[in-house]
Amino acid sequence: MASYTSNPFIDALTIGFRATNTVIDYYLDTSGGAWTQVEADAFADATALWSDVANIQFRRVHDLAQADFSESLYSDPDTPGQLGSHGIYLGDGETIFDVEIGEWGPLEGEYNRAGYGWDENDATGGLSRGGLGFTTILHEIGHGIGLDHSHADHSDDRYVFPGVGGNSSAQGENGLNSELYTLMSYRDGPDLRPTYSGYVHNWGKAGGPMAFDIAAIQNLYGANWSTRAGDDVYTLPSTDGLGTYWTAIWDAGGIDTIAHNGVEGAVIDLRTATLDNAPGGGGHVSRVGDTYGGFTVANGVTIENAVGGLAGDTLRGNWSRNHLSGRDGNDSLVGAGGDDTLEGGDGWDMLAGGGGDDLVFASNQEDLPTFDWLDQAELVALRTISVSMTFSDPIAMTDAPEADALFV
Repeated sequence: MASYTSNPFIDALTIGFRATNTVIDYYLDTSGGAWTQVEADAFADATALWSDVANIQFRRVHDLAQADFSESLYSDPDTPGQLGSHGIYLGDGETIFDVEIGEWGPLEGEYNRAGYGWDENDATGGLSRGGLGFTTILHEIGHGIGLDHSHADHSDDRYVFPGVGGNSSAQGENGLNSELYTLMSYRDGPDLRPTYSGYVHNWGKAGGPMAFDIAAIQNLYGANWSTRAGDDVYTLPSTDGLGTYWTAIWDAGGIDTIAHNGVEGAVIDLRTATLDNAPGGGGHVSRVGDTYGGFTVANGVTIENAVGGLAGDTLRGNWSRNHLSGRDGNDSLVGAGGDDTLEGGDGWDMLAGGGGDDLVFASNQEDLPTFDWLDQAELVALRTISVSMTFSDPIAMTDAPEADALFV
């Protein structure tokens, strides 16, 4: 049996039940209107994203009698902000009980076709990844498999995000009550496209379970360690619009990279979500400029490499062995505790190896003033510099162990 964890974020997102039937059969009820192909595809895509991160599967059935979930539609143009709801089993706040979903009839979900971001016939509308309608489906499925809101819904709701209470719009301590960190929050936060009348709602939202959601659902069902086990490249969205949304990366293995291919400066941060009540608890943001989309890295995941774009980027490593490549522009590259390789590329770059035995490549003479940033660098190589150089600052060797070397 799963248990509460003493982690305030995981516990706040745990209603109190776990499904024993880890293949959930869902039925698309037509009593409120037939589901279009766009709607049905969106629901299937949302279930697949939950399966990517946890050991729970979903299967569509065409007989209500076989269903664990029954999902239906309605239309209420007077309440476009009321987007959906889903049935749950309510725990007692003390233990997490195991239950066969559907044992007493299917849990029912419903969705407002007149709600913001529900474009039932438009595959590029709000039911595409990153759209408000799609995020609504993800959120409601989360309820159905055991996840709660980040805020208190009633007086008996024992666990909430720190600093939130019953105020769903509160940012909470360290700003962690945000959809950037959990789908189960009602609060967009400053990094997500606002939910207002008149907006096009097909981008800028969460495109899958976020870091706190992933941790909470894995506490119930275990982690899916077969998802993206090879060498994967995650490319940052460069502009706002269709296809731009937030993702918490869940990656089971391989040598992986977050990359930027654009002409605007980006921040790429390979550190994982700590799940602590502190900055970075819900993840460290990788994004291009102020784009409403990008990545965080879920707890338990290691991304090894970062590749910058054609402008000034900030690349930050984690505690594994990282390869940080700035490419063009005046970049800032900061390693952490691993044996890292830092390549500044063209431009005036700042290179900081951090702990570990690091290999640092500076490709331009303009990089030389930034050697003050080198920390415990084992090997420094200055490439493609044709001028002779005299070092007046001894920092490249000052605190380095005997094995250090400097190549010019």
